[in-house]
Amino acid sequence: MSRSLSLQCVYNDLNEVCAPVQDTKRRQKRSTQTILATMYHISVSNNAVNFCSPSKVVVLDGNCQDFFQDAAGNTVMILKPRYCYIEGRCVGEGTPGDDSCTECKPSSSTFEWTNGKSEFIIC
Repeated sequence: MSRSLSLQCVYNDLNEVCAPVQDTKRRQKRSTQTILATMYHISVSNNAVNFCSPSKVVVLDGNCQDFFQDAAGNTVMILKPRYCYIEGRCVGEGTPGDDSCTECKPSSSTFEWTNGKSEFIIC
């Protein structure tokens, strides 16, 4: 999905402009794919006429996510080891779900809770 929009930004210094970004987790519908990160192509102007060349900016959760460019120049998103990405958030391995029967178990599933049934809990 690609769209163009113009936003008011805050000029901090020669190397930094602060721009508001939307929370993609709030807009996401249950039936859509899991969104790991959002990529923006940002062009800055001080007069709304002349813009600099676009720069690629990737917004992600650095606690569990990373990215790199492959040989073809594509941006590839990865989930760091020992993490799950469930319901739009990073979850560390072994973290229990909302009930006592599920947990983050990356070896089984990185995007869904895994049944973490133990001998002491009846699920």
